[in-house]
Amino acid sequence: FRLQLGSVRNKSKTKQIYKNFKKKFPKYFLSEYPYIEKVVIKDRGTFYRIKSFESYSKEEAKKICKKLLSEKFDCLISKRNSIWN
Repeated sequence: FRLQLGSVRNKSKTKQIYKNFKKKFPKYFLSEYPYIEKVVIKDRGTFYRIKSFESYSKEEAKKICKKLLSEKFDCLISKRNSIWN
């Protein structure tokens, strides 16, 4: 499982958004760069999903997401093409 930390239209914003997560939660995000998933949504355009480079067990992902959400940060748990909040 990966953590999805946001979705933006502007690819250049992805690194800064991830940097904010990494700065606030360094023990969860060890990688220097996020995993970026480009998604084209019909009638809406192209989006870049910002995901953790690290993978977690389902229980770890739930725990971390709960922590991020409690601190007013976005977080979704994703596996392959599925997403859970």
